[in-house]
This record gives sequence, C-alpha cells and structure tokens, in this order.
Amino acid sequence: MTKNISTTNAMMRITCGLVGLIWSINYLNRRRISRMRLLFIAVMSAMKIAEGITRFCPCKALYNKIRSIASKDMILSFSNSHE
Repeated sequence: MTKNISTTNAMMRITCGLVGLIWSINYLNRRRISRMRLLFIAVMSAMKIAEGITRFCPCKALYNKIRSIASKDMILSFSNSHE
C-alpha cells in the first residue's frame, strides 16, 4: 500500500475526522432521533481518521487507476487511428 496523499492532506483528514466523530458521538448521547444519520457520520469520520493515519485514500487510488487506464486506451486508440 503506497502513500497517495500528502502530509498536509493527512493532517486535515485527521482533524476533520476527529471533529466529525466527536460531534456525532456527542449528538448520539443527547438525542434519540435520527440515529442512523449520526452513526453514518461517525463511521465516515472514523474512515477519514484512518485514511489520515495511513496516508492512503482508496477512492483516490481507484481514481488514479481508472485515469491511467483511460489514458492508455486513449493513446492506443489515437495511435491506431493514424496508421
């Protein structure tokens, strides 16, 4: 697993993830309505914290892989059309 986000991006993910996690846990303890939405925010915040700690974003890795495949296909189609 290679690191695909910068240190600044990792720090921002950790900070925003902690804020989201603390906020959602705080509201989970106070209110009994819309618990699924708060649990979803807590899970997404925990995922952002994990991405910041590992400095690996699976969505960004998937985007880069699709982009590289698309660029290879574009180059191949461009070279085949000019032969």
